[in-house]
Amino acid sequence: MASEFSDVSVLQRRERFLAGEVAADAALRDDILASWRRSADCGVRPDRFEVPQQPDLEGDGQLQRAAGPVFDHVAEDLPATNVALLLTNEQAEVLDRRVADRTILGHLDRVLLAPSFCYSEGAVGTNAIGTALEVHRPSVVFGGEHFAEVLTALACAAVPIEDPGTGRTLGVVNVTSEAKDASALMLPFVRRIAREINERLIDGTLVEQRILRERFLRAKRWAKGPLVSLGEDSIMTNRAAAEIVGPTDHALLSEWAERELRGDRRGSELSLSNGMSVIARLEPVTDGTEVVGALIRLHAAPPPDVIGEPARRAAVTASGLGGPASPIPSERSSISSPKDSPTQRRVDVCSFPTTPWSTTSRASTGSSKSGPVSSWRCW
Repeated sequence: MASEFSDVSVLQRRERFLAGEVAADAALRDDILASWRRSADCGVRPDRFEVPQQPDLEGDGQLQRAAGPVFDHVAEDLPATNVALLLTNEQAEVLDRRVADRTILGHLDRVLLAPSFCYSEGAVGTNAIGTALEVHRPSVVFGGEHFAEVLTALACAAVPIEDPGTGRTLGVVNVTSEAKDASALMLPFVRRIAREINERLIDGTLVEQRILRERFLRAKRWAKGPLVSLGEDSIMTNRAAAEIVGPTDHALLSEWAERELRGDRRGSELSLSNGMSVIARLEPVTDGTEVVGALIRLHAAPPPDVIGEPARRAAVTASGLGGPASPIPSERSSISSPKDSPTQRRVDVCSFPTTPWSTTSRASTGSSKSGPVSSWRCW
């Protein structure tokens, strides 16, 4: 099968495609032709190969935590193979690479298929990683089907990994070999690895959801005012909070809580979309030493004359792009949210998707009422 995957006829069809001829015959897969077109539209040139790098690429996120044990187990069998196993994020940036064969390792290093480098379709042309992310389904690219000439000696298969709670693509798992060693079993092999990672993501999500719900219900029983619970893909409110917190306030609360947990405390006064000013108090919800969510208690803000110098309160948008807050007494600042239509407000305990938090995967926090916290999941 290796000769089929590195068939010279595919290379010839690519040359005709680059010359402006439309390659449309049974020997060339539609997915590959479509990818070639996207690559050309992005300005990728087969004879020039530049791989973007993100040196400060952050790891240890949700996907890596789920994939790590699976990769560790599979890596035990890699010495008996001539394939490499890779994990990327949703931007096609390589997060993890496992390879035992020195020949394939050297080849991957030469083409910069290594941690922190980006293999998006728009950067390096047709390849299983970038193409799988582009079409949101498994992709296999053999030999001459690659758009870049330097990649035509490789074969690869990739499967996207999705967040079980939101359906958002987290990245891909990929296997790569030299084209001469390619096998039709590459795709089934990587599908199995992806399935195991998905199972771990589901298990982890279910545990976090249970912890958040139990903590919220306990707090709700004794809450005397508005109470909000924020999780990775959900928000829950008691009746008092549902009457004042509108849909456009979710991002405001999420971004404020993220800043609080990483120690960036700009103030606790929030301006909700209905025009109401509230004072927010945050309590991390933990699973061991890892923060999986937060409880936010809301209290009506005192009148301006109680605080003094109301004109010096800083107002920033929910996105945090309104500029630095002005210093005021009691370290109080006002953070505002876009306005909601009154008909959009929820009036009871609810649970529904929220806007994803920062792409930062983890951040350190100090001690809290829930005990020492060493990491924080950003959503």
